Parts: sequence; structure tokens; C-alpha cells
Amino acid sequence: MHESLRLSALDALPPAIAAAAQAACVGTANGDALAPILEFLESDAAEEGKVLVLPVVYALLDSACIPKSAPATSPEARRVADRAWTALDILHKKEYIRRKAAKVLNDIWPRIMCWLVFFDKYPKLGEESTAALDVFLDILPIFVVRSPESLANDRLLTTPGSVKLLFRGWARALCDASYGGETNNRTDLFFSLFIENVLYAERRGLQEALEGAGGTEQNLAHLLYKHLELCAPDATTYTDNHIVRSSGRMHMALYYLRFITSSIGSPRELSLDQVLATMLEKGLVTLLCNALRTFTTASLDDSDSPMLLNTVIASILIVLALCFHRDPRFIAEAVRQHLLASLLRIAPRTASLREELQLSENSKETWLSVLLGSMLPAAFMRTVVLKAYEDIVHELHNTIERNPDNLVGLPALRNLIALADARVSVLQRYEAGELVLHRGCDNFQCTRERYGPDSSSAFQRCSGCCAVVYCSQACQKEDWHNGGHNKKGCKALREWYQHDAKLNLSPADRDFIRILADHDLAAYKRENPPLERAKFNYGDNTSDFVLPVGTLPCSVEALWGTQAAGLEWFRRARAITSPIAQLALDVVEFRSAGLPVYMSGRRKVEALSTAGAELCRVRDFERTMLGLSLTTVHGSTETRDDDDAAMLLEAILSRVDSLLAASTGSSFFFVALRAPLPLHPNRPSLPKHSRPVFAQPYWAARNEATAGLAIGRK
Repeated sequence: MHESLRLSALDALPPAIAAAAQAACVGTANGDALAPILEFLESDAAEEGKVLVLPVVYALLDSACIPKSAPATSPEARRVADRAWTALDILHKKEYIRRKAAKVLNDIWPRIMCWLVFFDKYPKLGEESTAALDVFLDILPIFVVRSPESLANDRLLTTPGSVKLLFRGWARALCDASYGGETNNRTDLFFSLFIENVLYAERRGLQEALEGAGGTEQNLAHLLYKHLELCAPDATTYTDNHIVRSSGRMHMALYYLRFITSSIGSPRELSLDQVLATMLEKGLVTLLCNALRTFTTASLDDSDSPMLLNTVIASILIVLALCFHRDPRFIAEAVRQHLLASLLRIAPRTASLREELQLSENSKETWLSVLLGSMLPAAFMRTVVLKAYEDIVHELHNTIERNPDNLVGLPALRNLIALADARVSVLQRYEAGELVLHRGCDNFQCTRERYGPDSSSAFQRCSGCCAVVYCSQACQKEDWHNGGHNKKGCKALREWYQHDAKLNLSPADRDFIRILADHDLAAYKRENPPLERAKFNYGDNTSDFVLPVGTLPCSVEALWGTQAAGLEWFRRARAITSPIAQLALDVVEFRSAGLPVYMSGRRKVEALSTAGAELCRVRDFERTMLGLSLTTVHGSTETRDDDDAAMLLEAILSRVDSLLAASTGSSFFFVALRAPLPLHPNRPSLPKHSRPVFAQPYWAARNEATAGLAIGRK
């Protein structure tokens, strides 16, 4: 116990007051014993002398005396409760006593919290039901300012009910019209120390937070959103000091939101995911984008400001990533709210932001690289996002012209903007009728196509699997006869179709992706006619979440729904017997904003086999999915050797996880997986640089037998 709380400290008071104070500290004393003390505190005596009564306050708040039930159940319980309420009232009304108490916070705060929780649960008779909350809100500021960081972990949240009281007080300060305190000041408090340390309360803390906020996740979401509304700055009305203060308040709210929300790739056992969902429906993305625009335009001389701004900018970007993961339509909203212009202003700060944005400790990847290298590029395959980009593209390019050097420090953003420009151009040409949608028959021997989304020559899906499409019953029979389709495969592809239908792609998105694939391949052929392989980076992640580099991004089930469905796609590939057919494996990029190869320096991919075979337009299976899609490409004159095909199938199925885990920087490419060369014992080894990086051990073991497996990394 601190010396200033011991009864011996009362000896420094005037003798009469000291005697009254000693008597008031006796556990059996009634309320009348406190009268001399209260009169002394209201007298003209100096505050330096009045603070000496602090041992009385400490004694009256003895938590061991807290009644086990409501104070009205017995005279003794009521007497003890009245004494404790008097002590709280002294702290409430006398700021000089609070300042003195703050210096001994480790000793006195646990007692304060225990009694406040009690009075919040059992309102004192004759008082308003919110009286304990108002006392709490008024005594909180001085204690938060004076308390060491470790105190909240060790003391503030150890009292059962303290987190609930904290959130009830927060709700009253923000949302209760009858509250007369300074709401803006209260928002400073709740997220400067207390809310951060609710994290340590774990399950009890989350449950009490819900109860304190009103009982539901929607109540908690409303509270968080109200807080963000109050502290989200507006560049047109906020001064520099307001922005600095807002950055800290906003950061802690977003920090808490991140804690209670399942992270990408890391679902939490104690998550309250409905909180984020509710906030999104209330307009969270627009609110965050507007705040980001203000913070990224701030130019402050305060030496602490850069650190504060970096912290809140990082928090906003991370929460935006969580929002975008929920639904790509929020990316469209963010693009329309000038997210890319804010990222352009962030570019000069990327070095200082790196630590704040790290995915994990010692990780080379950051949340910014995930946004620029995976989430946003993937979104620019979706028509709703491209339409939003159309609305702001001219203003964005004007901003770039005014700040051309900003893109130098953030090449991924430069690539992303070029990617968006190119895809908007393709969409505009498609909508103008310049580019026509092609769909092909799934019978490998058929070359018939249909054109346009509403063609009268629409093909029919297989009624069993709904996955493969034929131009006629004759083609369907021929495909079944030649082994392209069968009953077992039909069942497996039905499972894939059900999986594919769950992808968040509109019909317009699917049509545009087909147009985009045809356009990119045609452009690639014009630039690189001799090459047999192409790679196109469409930037989407195939799994349900983004994982840090070096871990498996997705499984076979995430790509095709079931292992059987994936096996059936490859079985169909093996069944191709046409001498003009080859297989294309569309490995959509996992973490890179990479443009199609013809747009990014025209980098040419080393051919794995003899040059000269021409890549033709991708025949569409109507299975362009955000993952691995199999399509056929006409043009190869080589046949598939059965043994070679079997080895290829074995390689793909046994090592698909290794294939997908090969990314250590930013890479999954679109590549043409052509029919492997016939096996020739005397065929010279392939150049080392052309070997697939992920499968080096397999290549050595198989003596390069699977020459057609063409996968690479940047």
C-alpha cells in the first residue's frame, strides 16, 4: 500500500479533522461520521491539505465489504453501500482528489472498479440508473492519463463486469442523448488504453463487451461505427490538431475491429464477424476511404505526426483488406471513393509504412502488397469494379500528371493502374460490339462456335453435370463415345459445377473474363507468334482467403470443389486424341499485379519444346473460374503418348499442392500446358532455366519426362 493511503497519513490533518477521519474509517461507522470530512472538503482550506483525506476514500471503498446482493436487502448492506457511494462521489466531484488518487492508481483503482460494477448492476436507491456510469465517465479521464500501460492488463480488466461497464459507459457517452458530458473527449479515452486491453480479457471480455454495448453484435457494430464517425476527420473542417487526435482515436477503434474479426487466412475462435458485416452495410468502406483521403493529404510539422499518421493509414488499409475479402462490391465502392488516388499519395511513405503493414513478423510481404498484388488486380476482372474505375479514371490520371514521381516508389500501383486502364478499354470495346463473345463445343473433335451472349445457336449443357456444353446431341454422343465424358466423370463434374456456382461472379463478369482471355491471347500471338506458351496474370486468389507467402494458397478442393472433380478435368485432358489439340492450364495469379506478358515489357517465356507451333484462340469450356480452368487450344501438331500422359497426370495430381505453394514473391501465371513431347531416350536435357521451379526434385527423378508441365515464377 502506498504511504499516502495509510491511516497514519491522516495525522497531517488538523487535529479535529484527523480524529473525525479516523472515526469515519472504522467499518461500523455510519454516514453521520462522514459529515465533518465533507464539510472540510467544502471549506476554504487549501487543496494541498484537503487531499490528505484520501485514506478515508480508500477505506470506504474496501471491496471486501461489497454486499453480495442489492443494497436494499438489509440495513447493513445499505449502510456499507452509502459509505462507498460517498467515496465515489468525492472522487467524482473533487478533481484534486482524483489527481492525488491517480498517483496511487495501482492500489485504489481495483476498489473503484469493484464498486462501480456493483452500483451499475444495482443502482443506488434514489439515484438515476446511469449514476454509476456518469461517475465512471467523469473519473476515468484522469486515471487513463496517469496510468502506466501495464496497469490495464494487470488491474483494470481483472474485475468481473469491468469490461461490460466500460462498454456501457462508452455507449452512454456516444449514443445517449441524455448524457451531458463532452462526448468527443470521451472517445479519446476509450481507445487510448482501455479498449486495446480488452484483447487480454479474451472470451469474458468479448462477452462483456457485447453485453455492455447492448447485447448483440449489431449493437456493438453501431457503437464502433458511431465512434469512427466522430473521429473520422474531414479535410475541409479539421485542423492539424484535430487530425492528429483523430488518428489515434481511429487507429484504436480499427485495431479492436481487427481483433474481433476473423483475419484473412486466420479465422478466430472468438470472432464476432457480424460486427464487420453490419458496419459494412452502414457504409464503413466509404467512411474509411474518406478518412484515408484526409490522412494521406495531411502535412504536419509535429514530429510525432508522421508516426501517428502511418499507424492510422496502416490500420485503415488492413481493415479495407478485410472488407474487400468479404465482397468485391466493396472494392467498387472504394474505387469510386478515390482509393487509388489515396494510394498514390501513400507511395512516398511506403518505406516508413512497411513495418506497420507487415503480414507477420519478419515477413517480406505487407498488407499493401496484398492489396496491390492480389485483391485489387483480381477485382479488375469484375464489371462493377471496372465501371467504378471509369467514373474516376480521368481525375486519377490528372492526379498522376501532377505527381508523376509518386508512382516511381510504388511500381505495383503503376502496374495496377495500367492494368485497370487496359481492362476498361477491353470492356468498352466489348460493349461497343467490337469484341464478340465466343463459346465452343466441348466435344474435342468439334470446332463449331456460338457468338454473343444471346446467340440463337445457343448450345445445351449436359443435363447430368451442367458443366460441359455441346452444340448438338451428335457431338455429345461422339464425346461420350471417344471417352471425353462418362457417367463417373459426369457425377464428379456435377460437384465441380455446384462449387463453381458459388463463386461470386455475375453473368456479366463471366462473359467479360471470356472476352478478356480471348483478347489477351490474340494480342500475345501478334507480339510473340513463335512461342508455344503464354502467361496472363489475372490476379485472383482461388481459395477462401489470402495466406502469407510460403504457405499453401489453396487446395484441390478450393479449386474444383472435390478431389474427384479435379481428377475428372485431367482425365478429360488425357482423353484428347486429336492431333491438333493441346491443353491449356489457366493458373490465375495469386499475389501479383502482373500485367499480361505483352503489356509488361513483352517478356518472352522460354519454350519447352520445338518452336513454330502457333497458339490459337482459347476454346471456352464455359468454365472460366477464378482458379484453375482447363481449356483447349488448337495449334499443336504433336500427339500425346499414353505413358507420358499418365506421368503428366500423376505429376499434376500428386504435386498440385507443391505447384500452388511455389509462390515466394508474386507469382502464379497463366501458362499453356501443352501436350508433352513423346519420350525419346536420346533427347537432350532441357536448359536449366526453363525447368519449372516448383518441381526440381521431380524433374531429376523423372529424367525430365514431363516436359510439357510448364509452370514458372517471376
